[in-house]
Amino acid sequence: MGAVIQVFEATDQSFQNGQYWAIGIAILCIVISVFILFLKKQISYNYRLLLSMLFFFFATTAAGKAYLDELTRGEQGVITIHEKGIAVPQGTYEYAEIRDAFIYTDQQKSMVNPNLVQKTAKSLMIELNDGKRLQFQEAYYPIREIFDTLKNQVNKRN
Repeated sequence: MGAVIQVFEATDQSFQNGQYWAIGIAILCIVISVFILFLKKQISYNYRLLLSMLFFFFATTAAGKAYLDELTRGEQGVITIHEKGIAVPQGTYEYAEIRDAFIYTDQQKSMVNPNLVQKTAKSLMIELNDGKRLQFQEAYYPIREIFDTLKNQVNKRN
């Protein structure tokens, strides 16, 4: 592939602020306090059934969210731009195999007012000659820097 021009590592935004740890500790405290109430039997039978159902639904929802977060996050890893190509978690590709690269902006519109944009997500899309697309999300990669470096390398080759 030639000499390494630049290396980009994925940054996981979900754990940077420690929000999952704080939520987990708060939930653990609540579960322990309710478990102590169950042991002391200070709550009536109907409330115990209700709390058991609520904890079951909460645990099922939390497990589903954790699974779907991991599923939608996709394959992340190091992106390395070389003199003759690019190495991504999905494989290694030479510049001749790349048809197009662009930054795609996905805008989520409001259901009440379609002219109002609620959320915007940007992705770096790399289209290959065989029709395959590689997508790198702005939440995990510095896509503008990757795009500029990739564009400079392709322009040098032409």
